[in-house]
Amino acid sequence: MYSRIVVLLLYGYALRSAHARCYIFQPGDPIQDTDEKIYIAQPFNVTIPLEAGVPTTAQPASTGKDQLSLVVPPDDIQSLSTTTSQPISTEESPIVETNYGPVQGRRVYAANRTLYQFVGIPFAEPPVGPLRFRNPVPVKPWSSVYQATKEPFPCLQTDFYINSNVTIPTANSSEDCLYLNVWTPSRECVLGKFSCVPKIVIVYIYGGTFSFGSSGWDWYDGKEFVARGDVVMVSMNYRVGPMGFFHSGTTHSSGNAGLHDQLLAMKWVKQNIRNFGGDPDDVTLVGQSAGAISIGLHLVSPLSKGLFKRIIMESGSPYFRIADNTREGPHKVEKLARALQCARNDMTIESHMAEMVECLRKIDGKELLIMSNTIFGVHALTFFPVFGDDIIPDDPYLMMEQKRFHKADLLIGNNLDEGSYFVFYLFGRALDLEQAHKITKYEVDLYVSYCLQMLLRKNVSPIRHYYLSHIGERENIKALQKAAEAVGDFAMICPTKYFAESFASMNNKVHYYYFTHRPSFSTWPGWVGPTHGDEVFFVMGLPFSSPTIATDQERELSKLMIETWTTFAKTGKVPDVASKPWPEFTAKNQVYMELNPKRYTYGRGPNEKNCNFWKSYLKP
Repeated sequence: MYSRIVVLLLYGYALRSAHARCYIFQPGDPIQDTDEKIYIAQPFNVTIPLEAGVPTTAQPASTGKDQLSLVVPPDDIQSLSTTTSQPISTEESPIVETNYGPVQGRRVYAANRTLYQFVGIPFAEPPVGPLRFRNPVPVKPWSSVYQATKEPFPCLQTDFYINSNVTIPTANSSEDCLYLNVWTPSRECVLGKFSCVPKIVIVYIYGGTFSFGSSGWDWYDGKEFVARGDVVMVSMNYRVGPMGFFHSGTTHSSGNAGLHDQLLAMKWVKQNIRNFGGDPDDVTLVGQSAGAISIGLHLVSPLSKGLFKRIIMESGSPYFRIADNTREGPHKVEKLARALQCARNDMTIESHMAEMVECLRKIDGKELLIMSNTIFGVHALTFFPVFGDDIIPDDPYLMMEQKRFHKADLLIGNNLDEGSYFVFYLFGRALDLEQAHKITKYEVDLYVSYCLQMLLRKNVSPIRHYYLSHIGERENIKALQKAAEAVGDFAMICPTKYFAESFASMNNKVHYYYFTHRPSFSTWPGWVGPTHGDEVFFVMGLPFSSPTIATDQERELSKLMIETWTTFAKTGKVPDVASKPWPEFTAKNQVYMELNPKRYTYGRGPNEKNCNFWKSYLKP
């Protein structure tokens, strides 16, 4: 007989790990007299990775429907000790196994429900040093339990100026940023119960003009959305700015590293989300602004095949035609290299691109970012996805026309005043937009003309005439609002509408929303309407998580939007709104549902006349 033994009661071993109730018998207080003394200590819990295996000489002592008892010989106790020294999996702090190693999250609450939150899970190696500008490399496996309890730092970026009332500091941003977050209501799955039934998965991609953003920002917290929608949600960080979309025109930096970050996170979901209670074969991508554009690009990417089933695109589409990083990217690389002493006078991008890129990989990241902002401007929409590589082989517009896309149901839409956000974004530091009554029509005309000329590189006189010719010299605020309308139509509303029209014409199911409610807690000046990004607060349940800032009417709107988004993700259908059925958007019947607690009604378009005007500028 053994002088000491360990008895393990295993349960939940149908998943990639087993949770165990462990009893150690060793000299101490006897509990009974037999031929051999048997002794007992206090039980404790452990988690054993099944792939690593239970110690090889352990033998089943008894079995049952829900548990398996193992007696571990004393020679194997040492091999068990590395497992038992790990953090213990409990209902308050569950441990879930992934393909890369165990992660420990924590129990949280929302909407009177128990949820489990795992934040800051690494899915890629830190993209630093030789990995800077390159496509991500999957994270190396780990053996100890990873504490997934701290929100990840944003990827390297400068402070995010929104308006004079709101600037998001990003001093904590880092190149080591490729982490993802999981929220799940699936207690049975997380705790390894046999009654686990996988739920629909939402993968959320944030916006920020491909220059800013973080999955760790408060308004992307998934608890309310998950609790009220009964889904599993995943969000990820991806590289932005030059770190994510630095395009040399060579294999040294393809220009789409940020998209590849998203792709790798989506693959992680496919491989691991079942252990968190999600169905890897029933994934809906949700994104806003640059996140919506990203989703449109994944829709045509051959590398994203099989990774999602439905898509929800808020204020953005792959028909966004502003940036030409594909052609101009290498020249931006050269400018940066020369400014940072990474290019001699005799070097050219044709002959020495590899040397320039290699040198730029050795420059301090923050120094590189500061120089990029100095050369190109903080808000110049400089670094965007490119096409012509493995992830986006061709112009997305052309790929759509050639029907080179994945089949998916689509929920898509815009906000009424998309453009005011971009008016602040593009020249909010130059004009005192808080004092709109002091801004002249001449100043508005000047700045709008400059910005559109810079972005379109075409004659913009017809645009100025179309939007501003009927505005009086003293109608300052109206001039500013019409300028915002022009920018919003150009940047968001019309490209989104064109994409929905094209996608619907190819036998895809499309539903269109139009968000027209200005939040009561808006930080924008009074002349700004429901602008770009405002719907995010309602989709993510801010009126519930911060109840003191919102009205009851806004909580009803948030409840409706969460229900709509998650019902669509589960079924491909949208629920009725205020007892009104939501018609399908088609190429011939371009009807949308207006989302406003004062009126839930139908409309056509949106901005149909304006978007007809923009076709000559925005369609290839």
